[in-house]
Amino acid sequence: MSYSPQKPSLFWPLLLITIGIVLLLSNFGILPPGSINLLWRFWPLLLVIAGLDILLGRRSALGAIITTVVTIALIVGAVLFALFAFGSPEMMQKFNDTVLKHETVDLPLNHITSADVTIDLPPAPVEIYPLSDSNVLIRGDINYFGTLIFDTDTIGEHATVNLDTQMMRFIFFSDASTVENAGWRVGLHPRVALDLTLDGGSGALDADLRGLDIRTLNLDAGSGAVRILLPDRGQMRAVIDGGSGQIDIKIPESLAAKIVLDGGSGVFHADSRFRQSQETTRGESVWVTDNFAAVDNFVELEIDQGSGSVVIE
Repeated sequence: MSYSPQKPSLFWPLLLITIGIVLLLSNFGILPPGSINLLWRFWPLLLVIAGLDILLGRRSALGAIITTVVTIALIVGAVLFALFAFGSPEMMQKFNDTVLKHETVDLPLNHITSADVTIDLPPAPVEIYPLSDSNVLIRGDINYFGTLIFDTDTIGEHATVNLDTQMMRFIFFSDASTVENAGWRVGLHPRVALDLTLDGGSGALDADLRGLDIRTLNLDAGSGAVRILLPDRGQMRAVIDGGSGQIDIKIPESLAAKIVLDGGSGVFHADSRFRQSQETTRGESVWVTDNFAAVDNFVELEIDQGSGSVVIE
């Protein structure tokens, strides 16, 4: 019985050559900024080419020629389509997830005295700060990919706000703008009672809540670093679900505090104002300041730590 050695695959050589050519054209400016993001959407063609290579390319010389011709045609067609799309505003409107956009949104204050505010944080830096001398409840200076969602509803003196973005397609990486440029600045009115929900992402969060009237804070942290400066007065309850990023919480001297900690694999550190209480619940540890039971201004924190470190100062 004769042995016929398997013909070498053309898939990997063609793939490496294609990637090299695309990167070279992009570096020399022949392909427009953002074109690699657009070309990445053709990744299912890799499955087609790999299937052709297995089905035809390894069986005979004719099959290898057919596979090579079809592969080159598909690659050239994808590159030409990308060039055509960037030259057509109508076409780019359908593929605008790769384009970094900017928008400023706000909600007039009117007679609003309380609000539920939910912010779904992007994979980019976010800054939250108190507004000063403002006639709006919330103002967002937003850089984003995809579609911006700013839903508001007001009933009487109470408002509900949802700030989010929606991506219909996966962005591999951006040529024109890095993720750092897709940051948000969100200001909140200091004299409105707020129930604030933050759904974390991979970007850093810097939340300066000093001066705000925060009744409840719910944070689902992601992999990005989190820094929170709490208000210096009021009665506040916070629930924090930690992720893999570090969480730094700064509690003003004027604010008493109680922490119920469900520890994780990361480091937990509370400064010298805190002592560990004998009170425990379901294996959780409890940390309190000495004046917690005797003051009107306090914060209660429930922290599910996760794998990141938590520092309380």
